[in-house]
Amino acid sequence: MNVQMRIITENNVDQLSNMKFSKNIDEILDNKSPSSTKKNDDTDDDTDDDTDDDTDDDTDDDTDDDTDDDTDDKIFKLGWKREILDNNENWESLIRNEGNQPTEKWSNKVNNDKPPNINPSGWRNEDLLYQDKTVVDVEDVVKMLESNQIANNWNFTINKLKKIQFAEKTLGVIKINTTSPSEDKAEDKVEDKVEDKVEDKAEYKVEDKAEDKVEDKVEDKAEDKVEDKAEDKVEDKVEDKVEDKAEDKVEDKAEDKVEDETNTETTTETTTETTTEDSSSK
Repeated sequence: MNVQMRIITENNVDQLSNMKFSKNIDEILDNKSPSSTKKNDDTDDDTDDDTDDDTDDDTDDDTDDDTDDDTDDKIFKLGWKREILDNNENWESLIRNEGNQPTEKWSNKVNNDKPPNINPSGWRNEDLLYQDKTVVDVEDVVKMLESNQIANNWNFTINKLKKIQFAEKTLGVIKINTTSPSEDKAEDKVEDKVEDKVEDKAEYKVEDKAEDKVEDKVEDKAEDKVEDKAEDKVEDKVEDKVEDKAEDKVEDKAEDKVEDETNTETTTETTTETTTEDSSSK
């Protein structure tokens, strides 16, 4: 306990008048003076007024934000996005041309201070039909356009959505309706798996066809080679036989001629000898 003793003298008696401004007695007695109570009341009123003003301001701000969000959402579904994030006066198309540039830009000032209310250039409603004649969800289109800001992304987006829908029907995959980023990621994973399966099947088919063609060509070439070799062998054998026969005939004819000539010479000599003998005997 802190106890202090003060001695009042003629030098400090004047300070007694300052005690009326002291709050020590109030703190000791846990009591408030009327003046302090009034001040506190005034402070509370001011605080309440400020709070009400802040609440009204926040409410107005929230309402404006909601309105802006709704407007942005409608414009986004038409195929537009803000050219600059914090600027709602200038818009550009989500569709990109061959040069990877927006197909169209929109300025509110040029259009009577109104935001876009039509689809941008390059948007073709006739493309928004699946093979089974069901309509492509516009929200899926604009989301994919936004996530694929590449050259000619309209054709890319439409073809990709149609492949996914076809795969869902053929493979029995159920599409997930996304309402949050986590669900978007889940849908992306499903789409990726579906695309991978479709691509794998397509690759297998292509590979099978390629292998069949290669096998056919190899078989054809092998058959051709075998046939060519067989024909060559047959031709060689035929030629060999023909040559052998020709040689045999030539040799036979030559031998026959030799024999004939030999026989002729022998006969001539015999005749000559006989004639000589006859002459001698006479």
